[in-house]
Amino acid sequence: MANVPHQFEKLTSREEKIVVMIGAGMSYGLVPMANELKKSLELVTNNLLIKDDTLSAEGDPYKYADIVLKYIHNQDKLVLAQNMGIINNPKWFAKVGLPLRGTTPRHRVIARFARENLLHEVWSYNWDTVLESALEAVGFTRGRKDGIRQPWNTLFDCMITYDNLTAIPTDGFFKVYKPHGCLHAMKKAQELQISNHTESKKIADRFMVGYNELSSDKKWTDQEPGATFLSLMHTSLNHHVVVIGWSLPEKYVHDKLEYIMKPIKVEVEHLSIIDPSYQTGHATIANRYKLNQNDTHFAVSSTQKGLTTDNLFLALQTKYSLKQLLKNTDEQSDEWNTIKNVLSQCDLGNAKNALIYWADDFLPAWIRLCWRTGHLKVRTFNPFDIRLEKQDVHIPYQGIETIRIDMEMAATIFHYIQNSKINWDFSTFPGGLWDYENTRLVIPLPNATFSTLHVIKPLVKMIEEKVAYITSIVIMPITHNALHNSSTNILRNSIMQIVSKPQLLQDNFWKSTNNLIDYEDII
Repeated sequence: MANVPHQFEKLTSREEKIVVMIGAGMSYGLVPMANELKKSLELVTNNLLIKDDTLSAEGDPYKYADIVLKYIHNQDKLVLAQNMGIINNPKWFAKVGLPLRGTTPRHRVIARFARENLLHEVWSYNWDTVLESALEAVGFTRGRKDGIRQPWNTLFDCMITYDNLTAIPTDGFFKVYKPHGCLHAMKKAQELQISNHTESKKIADRFMVGYNELSSDKKWTDQEPGATFLSLMHTSLNHHVVVIGWSLPEKYVHDKLEYIMKPIKVEVEHLSIIDPSYQTGHATIANRYKLNQNDTHFAVSSTQKGLTTDNLFLALQTKYSLKQLLKNTDEQSDEWNTIKNVLSQCDLGNAKNALIYWADDFLPAWIRLCWRTGHLKVRTFNPFDIRLEKQDVHIPYQGIETIRIDMEMAATIFHYIQNSKINWDFSTFPGGLWDYENTRLVIPLPNATFSTLHVIKPLVKMIEEKVAYITSIVIMPITHNALHNSSTNILRNSIMQIVSKPQLLQDNFWKSTNNLIDYEDII
């Protein structure tokens, strides 16, 4: 069993915001790794007809890049990137290679945590934009213009150059630092190449690929990129740090750590290293905090077996979700006791798959459905300003001063699930409960009249795509004293008004149940 040094109690309880530092391991399996980088650099030597006898003997891709750069006029990084063929490669921009959902669990959970305001900021040492795509998927908008004010983070942008550190909005804005450059920024540099060559070069120069620049900081100034790393040192001291798939191989990072951050004693949860192996760079940063491998290292699996980075983050999301559900539930209720009991057994190193999929698939979809109804009244903003039509937009479980009837009803459903004998599938129909063995779909719905049928359109579309697998659909109204209840027939007829598949128009195809215990009597 993988080593799990701690359970992230402070993060999941909202007591500490964390700084996330990610390296190539975060994008493993999605984008080309360092061993494939040399092939891209060989394209440059071919395209630019570079001849150098030392190239054929050089195995280190970063040292290979140093040799290539010597033959490019003004060591123009944009020319290098263009000839490497990576600026328009869809893998780097999360356009291919991802699951149908469009995000990996590890990127999706981090993006949701950023929306939940659990993160202070992210430091990415990767060129790819996989994380940025996940941020957009959960509801963020890239840019710095004033967005529609909401109680949560709604905007994000990447800090590439010193200029990016200025004019940052104060409300609802999330920062992603990319000190090694970014291919999204390189596209911008490409667009500015003719109209503003100076700005184009400034952006392109941050694309760090050579061994020398990754090993030395002699050419640094107070602005580029010295001020950026002063920000890193400050946040490292004042926030808990999670390192994911980054072995800290860069000498200049070690130099800055040693120069600015003298060893300090902290609690164990202050540093977490998520990586298959514990490397020299990890020991360096752990020593800065007077911690060791046993205190910090989550030894995740490098294969799909065991505790992977994806599974760890899904378990972390589950723990956080249960704690938020508990906060919105009456302590005197059976639901509260059920959640409390499950939470006490929720171990990050051995979380149950059913719980993980409930938190990742069912709960977010249920919350979106409730907000679409228009029955959640919020004084500070209009809920319909949220992009509720997006597949994975995330509505945080906290942040508004109102009764969260969506969370209270979710607690009721969770109580039913935990006391049911059925092995429910939460992923096949997100927001629905799929009884695979009996090929029946149970749809929990807020027991209220819908002001518009757009509320259930995403649900109906999902059902119609897989209707051939369904024997019958069971509607389960979830009541709440804040809602004006309607009948099950009204809920069913609302759905039948917008379906097109003949099977769904048959009256005997639909059934109803008050709860999942009653459902077991009608199987």
